[in-house]
Amino acid sequence: MPLPFLITKNSKKRMLWSSIYRVEETRIYKHILIILNCNRHAELGSASHPTMKSSFVYILTNTYRTTFYIGVTSDLKKRITEHIEGFGSAFIKRYNLKDLIFFEEFSNINQTIEREKQLKNWHREWKLNLIREQNPSLSTLII
Repeated sequence: MPLPFLITKNSKKRMLWSSIYRVEETRIYKHILIILNCNRHAELGSASHPTMKSSFVYILTNTYRTTFYIGVTSDLKKRITEHIEGFGSAFIKRYNLKDLIFFEEFSNINQTIEREKQLKNWHREWKLNLIREQNPSLSTLII
């Protein structure tokens, strides 16, 4: 909604109520999605669980291998494509990180997130040693 040229008390109220309405509308929409999702799982039966999806921790770097980015995704190919096309992290764009040099696959997303946090706390040399175990030449991996 474009701002009016002359802002009066009433127009400020309208803009405020309009933004509150949009926030509430978004909350309601999210709740509806959660309810629909719960109903879908209830239809499957209480004994069945949705299939476990594999997830990945990955490391991207630039051409000179000077900067690393560690991320988590459930669809590695799609996520790397997004990074290459410039979508996603601003850090990736800023440092031109487009080369995948390392990834690990997990069956549990919680383990994946824990591993990402662990790797982010490592020193650079530790990360390089881990990468060199799987990719000794630090070459770009093709998925």
